[in-house]
Amino acid sequence: MKIAVPSTPTPNTTTYDKLKGVDYSVDASQVDKRRTPDGTNFIPDDGGNPEKRKGWEVLHTAGTKFDNLWTFSIGDQRYKLCTFGTTLREFTDDDFSDTNDYTLSSAGKKIGVYSQSPSDTGFYIFDDTKIVKATPVGGVLTFAEIDYYSPLVIIARDPRTGGGTLYENINKMTRERKERFLNSPAIVGSSWSAVAATDTLTSATAHTLVVDDPVQIDVGTGALPGGLEVSKTYYVKTATSTDITLSETVGGGTVNITSTGTTGFFVKTYSLTFLCTASVDTSDAVNKPYTATYTDLTGVHTATISSVTGATVTLSKRYAPIGAEDNIEISYFATGSNTNEQICKCRSWARYNPRAVDQIFVTSCDLTGYGQYVFYSDSGDISYWPDQNYVYIGGSGTTIKGFRNVGESLAVIKEDNSNEATIFFLYQTTINVNNSDGTISTVDTFASKQTSAGVGAVGSVMGVLGDEPLFLSSTGIYGITSINYTSEKVVRNRSKFINPRLTAELNLDNAVSCVWKDYFMVFVNGHVYILDGKQKFSDSKLGTYVYECYFWDNVPAEHVITFDGEIYFTGTADTYSICKFYTSDSSSSYNDNGEAIVATWSTPSDND
Repeated sequence: MKIAVPSTPTPNTTTYDKLKGVDYSVDASQVDKRRTPDGTNFIPDDGGNPEKRKGWEVLHTAGTKFDNLWTFSIGDQRYKLCTFGTTLREFTDDDFSDTNDYTLSSAGKKIGVYSQSPSDTGFYIFDDTKIVKATPVGGVLTFAEIDYYSPLVIIARDPRTGGGTLYENINKMTRERKERFLNSPAIVGSSWSAVAATDTLTSATAHTLVVDDPVQIDVGTGALPGGLEVSKTYYVKTATSTDITLSETVGGGTVNITSTGTTGFFVKTYSLTFLCTASVDTSDAVNKPYTATYTDLTGVHTATISSVTGATVTLSKRYAPIGAEDNIEISYFATGSNTNEQICKCRSWARYNPRAVDQIFVTSCDLTGYGQYVFYSDSGDISYWPDQNYVYIGGSGTTIKGFRNVGESLAVIKEDNSNEATIFFLYQTTINVNNSDGTISTVDTFASKQTSAGVGAVGSVMGVLGDEPLFLSSTGIYGITSINYTSEKVVRNRSKFINPRLTAELNLDNAVSCVWKDYFMVFVNGHVYILDGKQKFSDSKLGTYVYECYFWDNVPAEHVITFDGEIYFTGTADTYSICKFYTSDSSSSYNDNGEAIVATWSTPSDND
């Protein structure tokens, strides 16, 4: 019997090269051979091939949860800050001493802003009710609450009847303000007559004038006494309840009245009392001082306040203006409620101004009813937050999660909502304002336009990879691709390969992120999801590109910062530590706090 001999099997060979990242988006049998369906703790080397990531070490522990982690440079020196509980502390890799600790108002997440302007540059912490500045002194940071700008809210105000011209807006950070008055003269006494023999002016009623008060004489229905000039300022030389004599200067000689005047000329003088636009807070004149100044030909001088009642401030003497200029300025704290928490309890910020110096924008306020507001500072001045500097975004009550700069606009990203757009663009514009004197002023302001985007943000995960703004949503990481407000392609998903695992994470709103080198990194639940900005894959099904992705584990980060190629993070409740990734090769570089890193790379399922 002839036996059939099977033919020699033909070997099949699969070559794995030009490796990319992970792919959790399809079944393992459908994954491209360049990717892995189960890769952990790899990152591309300089040639683009995956290599094992470096580990991290614990630098410092605090015994309690860290809430914030910041870094910034002033001059050529780098500073790092952290907060835990109510403690604000500077630290270095080697030093965690409490020498210059600052006590905050409360624990929790806060805004930390590096701002620069022509007048001031520094790092500012928004501490619930106040703004605290970190200032280098001898290479060490000191901390103190800033002085807030006191706006000049009104000018040319009549001391008796009010009115005036609005000048600057009230500062939301303080109830302190200034007001200027044009102390124009008003009639005092009545039925005046002049006696040349005694150089005396006599009123039929009490006039309230005292020695050195400035007065003017105006013609009424009768003749002006000889020796007096119309509208010239004289000073009271002597005074009784109804009589006065005059001098041309304070303490000067008596003015000679050469003819007796009949009743019907007016004597006018300047006000002692000034009606402010709000009641003055007199509860603490030391910490909330109210002051007054007057201007004369020699400059600005302090005026003495004799009493304050409600909105009325009474000075101890009368002051004449120089021509038609405002000559009295009153500075005070108004009674009423504070609004500083609307600014200081915001949790997201951006620096933006396409035409001028820095303006700081804040949003995501913790106060009930303010989650849809965007507030912005005055140009170049973080101490001044005018009460008209806000934009109300959307109408559904959904909270704003943060900002991203997109070209000449500022993208405002709200949380997910099926009833309205979730991305709006702020832009600078001008409006015309009708003034009380009939003139029109042009004012710079900001407005918003909504887009067609319906994908909202989860948590505060946002960043810019290359030149593309990114944010985390419940369905993945999206890039903002257009500032065409009506476009259907305002956002595009960029995280296709990791979406199934990323979106299944619990408490996704607690995720944090950073941009490190060419990577956008999202940290959540001890995992790290990474988009590689150097490697884009053109997906014909999606009609756009997605990034190659990588996945790490055993990185318990709750807050993270990067600079100069280094990554720092604060650990979770298991460690309560500040940690740092290794940057050089050594015997410990591939350990996480002494524990060896396990890195895996599985090939796709195939017919080999």
